[in-house]
Amino acid sequence: MVEETKITKFLGLDIGSSLSWKNHIDQMMIRLSRACYAIRCIKHFMSQDTLRTIYFSYFHSILSYSIIFWGNSAYSSNIFKIQKRKIRIIMNITNRVSCHQLFKSLKILPLKSQYIFSLLSTFFRGVFRSRQTRQLPRAVDLKGRLLSCQSY
Repeated sequence: MVEETKITKFLGLDIGSSLSWKNHIDQMMIRLSRACYAIRCIKHFMSQDTLRTIYFSYFHSILSYSIIFWGNSAYSSNIFKIQKRKIRIIMNITNRVSCHQLFKSLKILPLKSQYIFSLLSTFFRGVFRSRQTRQLPRAVDLKGRLLSCQSY
């Protein structure tokens, strides 16, 4: 007899029985909130450049892992709110200030842009690999001379 489970963890991804990413995003929100707290505690002792480096090493690594699967989920807006909070902590501004220019000045992609970038880079990486391994059939004339040897 096979037991039915509500959530399955596979390669670090929590997949619900309804194929919803809610559980995975809830777990990510806990980890990202911890990262926000860590930055908030040390922001008084570090420069903005150092905080940006810590963002990429700690927060961004959690954020970008398998984003191509969950990045378009309805629950991803919760992750974006935490990302904006993190940006405001790094820049030391209040919650009322818009983050649009802050993302640009820190050269950090917002969540949706990161999702699109990850999809495109995965796609083009796959296209590039397939072009290296695949070749067009070669046409040979009656005397055995090669007419075309293009690879695409």
